[in-house]
Formats: sequence, structure tokens, C-alpha cells
Amino acid sequence: MTAEQKAMRRAWAASHFGDKNLTDEELNCATYMPSENFSDGWDKGVDFALSHQWISVDERLPEDDETVLTHSNYGYVLAYYSEQDKMWFVYGNYGDINPTHWLPIPQLNPE
Repeated sequence: MTAEQKAMRRAWAASHFGDKNLTDEELNCATYMPSENFSDGWDKGVDFALSHQWISVDERLPEDDETVLTHSNYGYVLAYYSEQDKMWFVYGNYGDINPTHWLPIPQLNPE
């Protein structure tokens, strides 16, 4: 590996992992091999994971009538919150659910 390649890997590892002082052995490790496809996929995965985390109902509620995955004393249940009624609804039941957290349901993006 040339000095230029080492410098490029070191810079890539620092920007993606925060590692600045890698040994030559670590630089040769597949973990620190920059790949455009890997990097793009990794960044997309991170963006998705950060945008699809459990949200406390104390922090905010979902959009009006948006179906979400909830966590409550009933376990994990698909439900929606009605702004008009100021309560949660589970499909097939009426409001007797008080979730602590909710999670948006990702859209299927067929390619």
C-alpha cells in the first residue's frame, strides 16, 4: 500500500469511525477499506436507523390518525392516535391503550 493510499484510508477511517492513529495492520483490515458502495449503504443505514427509533409519547405524538407500532402494557400493538378524540385506538378495539413509546412504520420501497 502506498503512502497516499494509507493517508486516504486513515482520513476515511477518521471521518467514519473517529479513529485517527491506526496501525498499518489496522489500515489493512477490511473494516477500514473505503468502498463507495459500502460507505453509501452504511450512511443510508445510519440515516434510516436514526430516523426510526422509539419515540416517547411524552416527547411527541405521531401525526393525526397515522398508524404506528406502539409499546404499552399490551406489548407491541399497531395503533393510531386521534387528535379529535385525544386517545389511542387499536384496530378492532377502542382506546383502552396507553402506550409509552411509538415507532413509525417504514414505507416499503421496492426497487
